[in-house]
Amino acid sequence: MQYVKLLLFLPVIVFGYQLYRYTITLQREEKQRACRSLGIIIFSAGVVCLAWRNFYSVISGFVAIMIGLRLISYGMERKNTSVYMDRYDDDQK
Repeated sequence: MQYVKLLLFLPVIVFGYQLYRYTITLQREEKQRACRSLGIIIFSAGVVCLAWRNFYSVISGFVAIMIGLRLISYGMERKNTSVYMDRYDDDQK
């Protein structure tokens, strides 16, 4: 029975990986919105996996949480990287 669950879960993993690769390749504001949204969904799925208390689901839950946090951090990148937040205009004079 456990092999059937794994076989049913495999397409979900492949589809999730494709969504991850797609959101990473987007540009600017589209990338920010998509990465934040997908990151929150994957993070939530990882927390749900932790509640099942099975060894494989706990490991996959931790991996999903890490991938979700990474996507959320991709969504928080600055739009304009030429402007530094820690510089003041008078410092350049």
